[in-house]
Amino acid sequence: MARTTEREARSGMSPPVWQAFLELRPTFALAAAWLTTAGHTMNFREMDAARGWVTAVGYSLHTIYLVAIILTLLTAPHLARRIGGYWLVVGGMLSLLVGSAVNGLLLHAPGGVLEFGRVLAGIGSGLVIHEAPRLNPPHRRAHVAWAGIVLPAMGPVVLAYATYLYGWHSWEGGFLFEGVLAVFGLAMVLSISDPPFTEREPGRAGSWAYLPFVALGAISAWYVMHWGQLHGWLESPDIAVALLIGVLAFNVALWTVWPYLDVAALRTGFPRIALVVYGGFVQYFNVSDMGVYGGLLVNFGPWMRSWLVWSLSVGAATALAAGRIVWRGRSPGYGGATFGLLVLAAGMALSHHRTLNWPFWSVLNTVEFNWFAAPQHWQLAAPRFLMGFGSGLLLLSMTADSVRDLPSQAALRPFLAVAQFTGGALGIGALVTILLVGHSFEYSYTSDRGYIQAAEQADRRQWLIDTLTTTGHGAAEQQSDSLLFRAVNYEADNLVFARIYGGFCASSLTLAAFCLAGWFVERRRWEEPRPNGP
Repeated sequence: MARTTEREARSGMSPPVWQAFLELRPTFALAAAWLTTAGHTMNFREMDAARGWVTAVGYSLHTIYLVAIILTLLTAPHLARRIGGYWLVVGGMLSLLVGSAVNGLLLHAPGGVLEFGRVLAGIGSGLVIHEAPRLNPPHRRAHVAWAGIVLPAMGPVVLAYATYLYGWHSWEGGFLFEGVLAVFGLAMVLSISDPPFTEREPGRAGSWAYLPFVALGAISAWYVMHWGQLHGWLESPDIAVALLIGVLAFNVALWTVWPYLDVAALRTGFPRIALVVYGGFVQYFNVSDMGVYGGLLVNFGPWMRSWLVWSLSVGAATALAAGRIVWRGRSPGYGGATFGLLVLAAGMALSHHRTLNWPFWSVLNTVEFNWFAAPQHWQLAAPRFLMGFGSGLLLLSMTADSVRDLPSQAALRPFLAVAQFTGGALGIGALVTILLVGHSFEYSYTSDRGYIQAAEQADRRQWLIDTLTTTGHGAAEQQSDSLLFRAVNYEADNLVFARIYGGFCASSLTLAAFCLAGWFVERRRWEEPRPNGP
């Protein structure tokens, strides 16, 4: 792609800058795809309200989108050998455009049509994420390694700002701007006058007969995650059947693909894959949970909700910059992963502390604004910065290649993006299930507060009555009872998020201990003297 028919004089830029811009044009398509992997979720609260959906149903559109990306990443190497990487990127941008148009324009379509739109968008994004980096010249490919670490958290901020700026306040705005990004990325790719030939990716030959079974298992898992709690899990025949089909499908897929797997590479790389899955789980869970938190607890619009996410992207970008400076292109390895997990645990612990110790019973806010106080942008900015930094450093440490054992890493590398999106899909499924189960569990406690803490509840009720009476409200006693009743649901939701932060803190500390042990083992293995060659 070094040759081009575009004239440098038209650009007004110096030749080196213009040349770099021309060489990195596929990166614009890659950025558009990565931004859409989480950006549209800021509009889900409005979509759920308009369609009468609960969170589990609305976020099923996001999970099916991530599932489509996973399946496409597994299929893309086979397609690239037959079609070519350049045309896969063009087709991917077109598929993303059509899928975004389906979701953004067919507002009253049945749920199945909207799911089909997300599948089309996921197929398009998967093709672009897999092939666009390989369209860049080899000396430029390291410049796009940051995309999967930084851009998912930036997506909600970028799309929310665009919808706010152009007046797309309804829920379809996020999907429409996805289409705008797809058009821009498509134009940049089509402007390449001499598309490069993408070399065959090593280590991915073999039958793809396992893919239909993986697809069947993934769809079954998607259905169970989003409708399991709503239907009563195994008490419902459809959930039991879906679970059985999923288990059988994944087992058949494993049996089919086993002869083609590099078992030795997967065995040695399993900890790395598991940590990438956890990194993707944390990344997408904590991007999406602020859409629920900002809409449920503090009643923000899409633009304001996105500000609860921005510190994640800043933290991830800082981790990437720090990693590049400290390790200078080398892999941080298990040492970097340990540090990242410790920082992630610190961010979760700080969020847990601020959530539980916030003065929720501010009588002035409760009465005047008919809402309940909760930690907001700046109170959560520092802990969420630490979350972004920790998860970003974890992903950087596990996705960057080290100079040792390069053949094994080459065999493992194609599975890392699949692992990241698998963690993301599991994270969204876990989020909606935890919200449903957790609310019921916490509500059983908060609804009995009048018996458990009778004196405190009586004092709160009297404070509200006195404040409402002083400010001239009529029927102060009835209004105070109404506010106390609403507070039961609010406090239950708040405790759910506190438990989420506590759970992430504990799991991150546990994984950090394993990574620290792995770091010592790795150091000892590579410091052992090797016999001299002949």
